Amino acid sequence: MPADFKGDEAAFTIETPDGQSAPARLAVLRPGAFIEESEDNGSFAKPQVVTLPTTVRGSIKAAQDVDVFAFEGKAGQRVTAEILAARLGSPLDATLTLWNASNTLLASADDSAQLYGGSGMAAVALLYAGKHALEDPALSPLRSDLGGWPPALCLTSGRDFLLGATAALCRGLDAAGGAATLHLFNGLPHAFWAYVEAPESDAAFKLMAHFLQRHLGAKQ
Repeated sequence: MPADFKGDEAAFTIETPDGQSAPARLAVLRPGAFIEESEDNGSFAKPQVVTLPTTVRGSIKAAQDVDVFAFEGKAGQRVTAEILAARLGSPLDATLTLWNASNTLLASADDSAQLYGGSGMAAVALLYAGKHALEDPALSPLRSDLGGWPPALCLTSGRDFLLGATAALCRGLDAAGGAATLHLFNGLPHAFWAYVEAPESDAAFKLMAHFLQRHLGAKQ
């Protein structure tokens, strides 16, 4: 890269014996313009503290990798956070969430609606089905007779790409004479309780425990 290069991104191609690759983008980060991610920042208990404005150069070490950063904010302050991945050609499917000091979710940004809505959702369904027909009851209880089902607890969230399907299952169980309870958590992604340190996850686990104790007769 020339020393006098002024941009933040550079386009490049690769020449091989088989020809030239399609153009790709490369982020240009100058010394002192970014900080490195500390890889022990995977929980609210051990966030990486940063000072704004800043750029963090991070990496994904494993599936479902979670990175937590903490910064000081003031009332009325506007903060913009952006993940540079897809526009640089990365296949990363990231989600951004903003929490306050009490670990309460304030805002989130997820492109799951674009990824899984419409034709995208159909592609995911085909991938999940594999060699099975989409109508196969083994793929979803909605494809089968719901009569005689045991009591069911349906948990979903406002940004869950299976929100509609979960609600449809709950309605189907109710229509079939079953006991079904639907709980909706606002603004959270699919299977949000995987983020075990979030207070909303605690609430979800308490719902699950209470449901099992009530219907299985377990003692607290």
